[in-house]
Amino acid sequence: MSNLKYEKIYSKNKAFFGKGPSLLIFKNNHLFTKNSLFLDLGCGQGKDLLFMNELGHRCLGIDASAVATEQLKNIITKKSLKNIRVRNDNIVNFNFSKKYNVINIQNILQYLEKKEAGKILQDIKENTSDGGFVIISALTIEDPSYLVKSGFKNYFKKNELLKIFTPKFNIRYYFEGLVQDGPHGDYPPHQHGLVMLIARKK
Repeated sequence: MSNLKYEKIYSKNKAFFGKGPSLLIFKNNHLFTKNSLFLDLGCGQGKDLLFMNELGHRCLGIDASAVATEQLKNIITKKSLKNIRVRNDNIVNFNFSKKYNVINIQNILQYLEKKEAGKILQDIKENTSDGGFVIISALTIEDPSYLVKSGFKNYFKKNELLKIFTPKFNIRYYFEGLVQDGPHGDYPPHQHGLVMLIARKK
């Protein structure tokens, strides 16, 4: 799906992927030290970013959608939120200038070329603080879109992501398989082949 299409989608729907946080964040936020530096790469309309900020973490969100980032900035201003920033940029261009306690990158890597995704993952590994967490969800070759022209560029093979994050990370959660996704926007309920990972840097 192109950035232009997302601009139109976000303009029509201010919570296209729902208002609540992702399940990976919601079920595992107890793992994160209070007042953590939280980086959300591809934050979209900010459901994880806003949730983590509400819990008292210092948050930075990066997204290529100008519409989504402007919506988020308006929420931040309207609610006078502190310790939360949003930047309109392609995550490929993001310059890691510090280490983060929690790095979140969910459902973004399929939009990158394989080489770009590999670079981002390497940057994430290097810029996660000792004892910090990485949270990832991405499409696998089990996804129904893998065998059709979908616009997605990158899919993970079995255990591919797992191998990338061992042995320098402890794997706290790992899943590969088909997941039922609910409706959003004009899209009816559907399935995705997903890999989901939570890893802690040793």
